[in-house]
Amino acid sequence: MLFFVVGLDATVIGLRIPDTTAVVGDIINIPVYADTSLTGENIYSYQLQINFETNIIFANGVVIDGTISEPFGSPYFNNSIPGQVTIAAAGTSPLIGMGVFLYIQFEILQSGFSPISFTGEENNFFNEGTPGIVFNNGSISIPTSVSEFQDNLPDFVLCQNYPNPFSYSTTISFELNTSLRPEYREQVENTEMIIYNIKGQKIKTLNVTLSGVEGSIIWYGTDNQGIQVSNGIYFYRIQYVHQPRNNKVSGINRTLTNDIKKLILLR
Repeated sequence: MLFFVVGLDATVIGLRIPDTTAVVGDIINIPVYADTSLTGENIYSYQLQINFETNIIFANGVVIDGTISEPFGSPYFNNSIPGQVTIAAAGTSPLIGMGVFLYIQFEILQSGFSPISFTGEENNFFNEGTPGIVFNNGSISIPTSVSEFQDNLPDFVLCQNYPNPFSYSTTISFELNTSLRPEYREQVENTEMIIYNIKGQKIKTLNVTLSGVEGSIIWYGTDNQGIQVSNGIYFYRIQYVHQPRNNKVSGINRTLTNDIKKLILLR
């Protein structure tokens, strides 16, 4: 979790976009939550600017029905810049309450992964910058098939990296799910840990050797060229290929990808 704090006022409002999963072809409403009450903060206007991976999802519009921002009416909505949407509105009475601030409607274009992130303090604010805002970015994962989406028990259990945040190196651990069929547990090859930046771009691919049912890998904060990457939020996922022994299981070389987690680099 990476925080950007806007303004010097004592009150800070938490805005959060959750992580979610969808299927290609879906049209879904991603909530932006206000985790701090707006009551008494005299909020008469707001602007939000969100980045996402334009090849994966497309921003269709904003839904405000039943949300905190509904009293302001339909907001200004600009999606003319690929991979970015700007939303703004104002009213004559201050906003109150906490919960869903608004929904951003996305169309799911193809399978993959996209961060959904606030662009920073200069483009996201209440009023003229007061009260301040703390941002918690989210993401969306789109599996390659509906059956994968419906599988609530991933074959790999991906653990949170430690330490997190980290400054030099961090360890990412994982293990095979104990309920995985024995034929699959016998051999798992071609396993990779993939690190993405906040724009959803692959920056590092780490080859993984799995011994038994557990494994771990260390990332030193470098890209595939060995160059140190900048501070910020990154995401990681594990990709692998099942290769059952003696061809006992159908679907040999069944490529799957499990969930995605965040990590933070702070030097």
